[in-house]
Amino acid sequence: MTQPVQLAFATDAGFFEPTVLALVSALGHCPAKTKVIFMGTDLSVEQTSKLREAIAQFDQTDLLYHALSQSDFGEAIPPDPQITLTALARLFLPSIAQGRILYIDGDTLTCGALAPLFEVDMYGHPLAAVRDQHVLRQVYKNKPDLSYFQEIMTPHPATSYFNSGILLMDLDVIKAEPEVIQKMQDFAAFEGYRFLDQDHLNRLFAGRVLYLPHRWNSVWGRAKYQSRLWQTLGLPEAETADEEPAIVHFTGPKKPWKKLRLSTLTQSLLIILKYRWAQHRLRHLLKD
Repeated sequence: MTQPVQLAFATDAGFFEPTVLALVSALGHCPAKTKVIFMGTDLSVEQTSKLREAIAQFDQTDLLYHALSQSDFGEAIPPDPQITLTALARLFLPSIAQGRILYIDGDTLTCGALAPLFEVDMYGHPLAAVRDQHVLRQVYKNKPDLSYFQEIMTPHPATSYFNSGILLMDLDVIKAEPEVIQKMQDFAAFEGYRFLDQDHLNRLFAGRVLYLPHRWNSVWGRAKYQSRLWQTLGLPEAETADEEPAIVHFTGPKKPWKKLRLSTLTQSLLIILKYRWAQHRLRHLLKD
């Protein structure tokens, strides 16, 4: 691999430490030459200094920092207090970068080599992503909530809906269609979306997504369940490969850095311990 791997992250001040941890864990599983595009919303000088300090631990890693403010997101309103407007930052990537880039949410932990993901043939698709487990559960159980996702994906099936927490983007393909970039960043069109950028991207790129094995966006403590669900719904075998998770995604309101109930600890003990050990190491690295 001659070209540097490109990673992208975005955060605001409240989610800063988990996002830096996600970044550090990803860099620990990347080839030597890596370029990081980091989009920070209203971060302090101290926080940006800690970000640079963390990245400095990795040789041949370059940082391109983009400062954002709430005003950059226009009049968009988050539908849920758990979802901040910084989630929209990934929509700016076609305007500030080029080539293939991997966007990773801040509530993740990378556990496997990322290089193979950059070697995947995207067959001209602008995006590659993992189908959304929550939506697939709605499909399997035929829940009333399914109609919302069916409407977003029409004329494609609801099973096509993907999770935008980990996105492999071919920015050159997207940049070849300026009208698509304009629609991506049309924040006035977000009214009524429950999941903000995720709903918007699904509607905009429906039918143009390469679906990845769920190991690249493995819901914490649910890897085996994901395999069974994918298989039960008859999804392509290539997406259900029974391999160890490469990127673990801590979806939902419960997070491994928060106080957790016993049931959550029991279900996900090993990955929680792994996360908290990584958290301890990061805090030691960035101690005042």
